[in-house]
Amino acid sequence: MKTKVDGKTYSSDVRSTIYGLACAQVSVERMADVVTLVLGKLAKKSVGPLPDPTTTGRIIREMKELSKFQISEALAKEEHTTLKYDGTSKKKMHYVEVQVETKSHSQRVCP
Repeated sequence: MKTKVDGKTYSSDVRSTIYGLACAQVSVERMADVVTLVLGKLAKKSVGPLPDPTTTGRIIREMKELSKFQISEALAKEEHTTLKYDGTSKKKMHYVEVQVETKSHSQRVCP
């Protein structure tokens, strides 16, 4: 399976998969292994080169910034919004989920 668009830029599918795995609390060190395993076992496909942990971290930071712009844009268009925030700690780890809800839709945000 092809992972790069022009031989050096990771596809939007790879980027959105990384963001989804980050939201599921998968560590950047394990993401490539998880993608390779799942595609190999469930889809019977081999995957092209995947980003290393440093690049994965950069992609996640980029996606977080884009998410902030998307949320700001959505909130600017709405009159009534609700911000839902839930956090908990377990074994010295803090887990947070944020959800923005407007009259027209609801969006989960990974902090």
